[in-house]
Amino acid sequence: MQSLVEFNLDKVAADDDTRSIELELLRAVPFHWNGAENELKTNEPELVARLLKLPANMNPLISGALNGLFDDDIVQKRMKAIAALNWDGARYKIEYALKSFDGDLIWIEELGERTRGNNEVATEITGILQDITDSVLDRSAKQENEKYDPETGLLNTPALHDLMAHELSWAPKVQAPKSILITLNNLDDIAKIYGQRTRADGLKYCADLLNEICPDKFKFGILSEGQILGLVPPHLVATAETLGPDLQTRLFAAPIETSAGEISMTGQVEIRPLSELKFPEFDSDQLSAKPILGDSSAIPTRFSKQDILDLLENDRLSLVYQPIIRSDDRDIEYYESLLRITDDDGLMHSAWKLILDAEQLGLVHLLDQRALKIANATLTLYPDVRLALNLSAGTVEHETAHQAYLNYLAEMGEKATRLTIELTETLALKASDLASSFSARARELGCQFAVDDFGAGYTSFRNLLGIEADIIKIDGSFVRDISIKTHQQTFVRLIVDLAQTLGIKTVAEMVDNEADARRLENLGVDYLQGYLFGFPGAILDS
Repeated sequence: MQSLVEFNLDKVAADDDTRSIELELLRAVPFHWNGAENELKTNEPELVARLLKLPANMNPLISGALNGLFDDDIVQKRMKAIAALNWDGARYKIEYALKSFDGDLIWIEELGERTRGNNEVATEITGILQDITDSVLDRSAKQENEKYDPETGLLNTPALHDLMAHELSWAPKVQAPKSILITLNNLDDIAKIYGQRTRADGLKYCADLLNEICPDKFKFGILSEGQILGLVPPHLVATAETLGPDLQTRLFAAPIETSAGEISMTGQVEIRPLSELKFPEFDSDQLSAKPILGDSSAIPTRFSKQDILDLLENDRLSLVYQPIIRSDDRDIEYYESLLRITDDDGLMHSAWKLILDAEQLGLVHLLDQRALKIANATLTLYPDVRLALNLSAGTVEHETAHQAYLNYLAEMGEKATRLTIELTETLALKASDLASSFSARARELGCQFAVDDFGAGYTSFRNLLGIEADIIKIDGSFVRDISIKTHQQTFVRLIVDLAQTLGIKTVAEMVDNEADARRLENLGVDYLQGYLFGFPGAILDS
């Protein structure tokens, strides 16, 4: 199909049958924008009706005015693009999603050209809106396929490492994640004796066996040469421990059939905590790196006061960012900032153990202050990005640290208005005088507040009102598998109804599959966060 870039915008102004047919085939709608009225209009309302799948007897666009179709975020995106058109003939292109009459998302590519202006200010725009839903779905499918190894159908190494980082980032909130580690010791020998095809047969046999006997909720991938790792959901750890001996027997106790005849594979199957595996955390560009398996000698299992001070002194702490998307159009609303440790080899590790030990040692306020400084630098680099940052009770309830944090927020100026501070549910429940005064002062500086892990403890909506929460993040234990668990749906529906009554937005954590995402959207959850929409990593330039 012809793209908008290739489409001749001059045809939009022509009024002939050829133009109408071409626009309909392109699923496109011409428009005109007038700066004085700040209004988008079309002389083809019937094309809009087809685009949005409106019934034949329902066309609210008789006047041709299109403004009612767009929410504030789309309008702001358009106005920012128009503001950059400094000469006649300059063009812009933006993408966004609209909902059709039957509730489906329709992805739109909007291309506009400045036709008149006053010096650097555009006063008239001519353009077209085109339905690009098929292209967006194709692009998403291609991105999904790129995560898998073509020979085995398992997650490839970069995708598996991203998933491991994702699971570890949630470790403080749920039971520590476990894994099934399968080590194939003699793959290289098989390749030398029988050839690469037979080696591939061995890997394929292993992958097929995993798909046959393991639950769908297990996610398996290629950890490294000769190693396959499966991530085990917390509620299926007992199942994994039962399957381990069966896998060991079926993989290694007897020869397997391959294209070269029967061969024997050697190795072992282990159930191991995910935190024991050392691996590079890939950023959003998925740069290749050689995985390393084993205990990391550079990252202690317990952090002393000196360990923590050394990490701060040597700039070994950084942030990665996980997108939080709007449920209605799947566009990014903001990012949650997650702390990471960089070891001597330049590899990144989850900081949850560090945070727990720092809390016990009374040093967690130092981590909070460092995270705030890193977030400030990110907000400076990305002036259109909004971030969320976790804040510990150790900072809020420590008077000196509390004031130092507020002072730094004040120095940030406008950037503080793009920051959401996440308080744990436990901290929100305490609602101490220091917590209340901190909340009031930070709000004066423009920050919003979110209550994290809502539902895991005993927070009441009175507590939410007490700290004037803007957002509640529904605990992931109520989100995972919600598409098939009716009692979780009832609980989340109750939270959403009460939150809407109080004017509080909702975020569902740990959304890892499309079925859960659609159910949460139908339940009225405002924002979604999880592996389905992005791993913790770098922020991509828009």
